[in-house]
Amino acid sequence: MFFTETKDHGDVDTDQELTFTCAVRRSAAGFAANANNAQQSAAPIDGVTYVIEGSASLSGTWNSPVSYIGKSDAPPAGSGLPL
Repeated sequence: MFFTETKDHGDVDTDQELTFTCAVRRSAAGFAANANNAQQSAAPIDGVTYVIEGSASLSGTWNSPVSYIGKSDAPPAGSGLPL
């Protein structure tokens, strides 16, 4: 399940960033950039390795940098998911 929003995350500019929030297993901590600029979970959880990739055009190669901005046990506002 993914949720999106556009907002400035207080980085070096005031540009709006597209933010995807996705639900992953609680034990999937330790995301880091891999060789393809994607964010990847450090270890498989129940046989699943999470890889979050990005593309500026949504076609061709998925090689746009993706940033991990944190985790939360609270669901995204407006998602309707329980706490």
